[in-house]
Amino acid sequence: MHLVAPADIAVGVIGACVLLPGELLALQGEGAPRLAAAALLLACGWIVGLAIGLAQGLGRAARLGPWALALVRALPSLVATVPVARHLFDGAFAATLPGAAWAPYWLPLLATLGLWPCLRLADALVQRRAGRLALGLALLLATAAVELVNRRVQRSEYPDLHTFLVVVACVAAGVGARLLLGPRRWPGTSAPSVHGARVVAVLILVGLGAAATFGFETAEARMAVSTSGMHTRMLVRLGRGVADLDGDGHAALFAGGDCDDRDATRFPGAPEVPGNDIDENCDGITGEEPAAREIIAAKAERKVQLGKWRDGPEVTALLARTRPMNVVLVAVDTLRADMLVDTPANRTDFPRLFELLDASRHFTRTFAPAAGTDLSMSGVLTGQIDPFATKESTLAEALRAQGRTTHAVIPSEVIRYVGKAMLTRGLDGHDRLVNDLYQRDVGSYATGPRTTSLSMGFLDGHLAGERRDQPFFLWSHYFDVHEHHEIKLANLRELVGDVGELDRDARYRLMVRVVDQQVGALLDGLRERGLWETTIVVLVADHGEGLGEDPRLPENHGRFLYNALVHVPMSIRIPGVAPGRIDRAVSLLDAYPTLLELVGAPVPDVDGESLLPHLVDGAPEELTARTRPLPLNETDQFGVVMWPHKLLVRREDNLVEVFDLSRDFGETHNLGGGDPTLMQALYAAYGTLSSVEIDRSGKGRRARDRVAQAGADDDDDR
Repeated sequence: MHLVAPADIAVGVIGACVLLPGELLALQGEGAPRLAAAALLLACGWIVGLAIGLAQGLGRAARLGPWALALVRALPSLVATVPVARHLFDGAFAATLPGAAWAPYWLPLLATLGLWPCLRLADALVQRRAGRLALGLALLLATAAVELVNRRVQRSEYPDLHTFLVVVACVAAGVGARLLLGPRRWPGTSAPSVHGARVVAVLILVGLGAAATFGFETAEARMAVSTSGMHTRMLVRLGRGVADLDGDGHAALFAGGDCDDRDATRFPGAPEVPGNDIDENCDGITGEEPAAREIIAAKAERKVQLGKWRDGPEVTALLARTRPMNVVLVAVDTLRADMLVDTPANRTDFPRLFELLDASRHFTRTFAPAAGTDLSMSGVLTGQIDPFATKESTLAEALRAQGRTTHAVIPSEVIRYVGKAMLTRGLDGHDRLVNDLYQRDVGSYATGPRTTSLSMGFLDGHLAGERRDQPFFLWSHYFDVHEHHEIKLANLRELVGDVGELDRDARYRLMVRVVDQQVGALLDGLRERGLWETTIVVLVADHGEGLGEDPRLPENHGRFLYNALVHVPMSIRIPGVAPGRIDRAVSLLDAYPTLLELVGAPVPDVDGESLLPHLVDGAPEELTARTRPLPLNETDQFGVVMWPHKLLVRREDNLVEVFDLSRDFGETHNLGGGDPTLMQALYAAYGTLSSVEIDRSGKGRRARDRVAQAGADDDDDR
């Protein structure tokens, strides 16, 4: 008797065959690796069938009773549920749910115990032909439902869960097909069936080996998998994880890009160690790249030149005027820079934001260091690529040390995801604005008016207080654009009147309009209180948003670094400084040293650079025209902007993209396979920047919160 019956293995293989047409149709783009995808999915089905067969065979060999046999057949589910349970509760909200900390233990156990009676019930149903047919049809319908959910819901999130659903769909489709076809049309235990099963196994394993070695070698193939595949993308990720022998997150198989699977210090994006003749980052270069030496030398030279220029009469006169000024930081969460491109439509829809830009030095090529609030907004407050590890003062701490009253209006969701310790350091007080009163992490109502009201309340309190003659720092964080997909239309009608039915783009623009009105009200409040001519107003956005216009983008933001997600607006309005448009590429990190210079605070050595030369007319060209690397870091991608070029590297997909932003700001034409000298220079530029590890799990957030200094005392939500 064979321990593993061909009929059981066929369940997984036939299930994979059922899923295969949908996956092949989903794979789009030049060079889509359909043969490799087929080999990978069939191999997945064969392994699933083998697991089912082993459980069945062991149960039969042990001559177990019906209930014990059902339990043994349920146990292989642990192989799939354990990895899912490890990360399913990593989200900020999910981590707070009861039992989340123990989910890796109780969830797989609960799933197995739940599957156990279901399998026993199924055994009873299939004893009759009608029950067998009904169950088979139900399983095929369940397969269709699982496929729809897997391909449509949270495509860029929860990869372990998506992989699990591939396995679930494969099993459901295979078992359903077996029940509908009946035992006579299914492989049995005869010699031809056994030999046929062996031939199929050999062919599948050969195909898997070919796919792992050659199937995803081209950048076009990896891009097709990354942007259009679902099952293939998840299975490639799983395969690389299995083949990652040194645990550095990369593998050589499946074109994972690892140049040494026995050395955890060598992988794509690893920091290069100068002078050791080892290629740590797998870019084909050993030793220190000349481009890196030039960048480091140019930065040092600029620092010397900036110090000399700063002592000139024009600069000292400006700093003498700005030193006692108030500072208002207006942060619009999730605002894309293309909303403020100077077009008639944008000026009509967002007149108050353009009013501010028209009075400011507007930096049109500003890049956020990340596509999430945690790194980007904290980077504004610290000037650091890794803001949580900095030992320097935050913006609020530095301004308070200069004698300013410091205050902020911060949405509760921002505090929850970024961390109170970082955001409230140096604040004399803050209003924690509850943006998700009815359901945690769901902002169903606009909070812009409340943000403005609380900001005005601080201004009035300051002007009436004992320190009214001292300058202040106010940070007002507007969150409505972030919630464009959640805010109820009924709430919007109360603010702007009848809006009709809106698609995603229209909802997004409408929320920018709502914030535009509130920013205008804040500016009016400064004027009405006589503060306009003594206040520096800085406008920033922490990141952009994916609106479904590009398959490379996530459903909202985070994870990736394309321009829709990291090209953001930034402007600095200084009373007495003529407005202007600055087209040099800069980083959000530059806001921190710039503001410290303007108020006369000591400027520590941080990753951002002062934009002061762009605020004083006639500054030397060597201070305003230098090209420097701008950092880009996300969970699934890292890169650098070295104007006009931009390097993007997808970690898990081993996919390198290079764009000439001066000609292709929409990032449609990948130059990654072109000039190797350019590629090496861009990798070298990235290597000159500080590194950061991004861990947005509950454990990671708690760890970085411990690193950040403790901030202000807890306040009641207001």
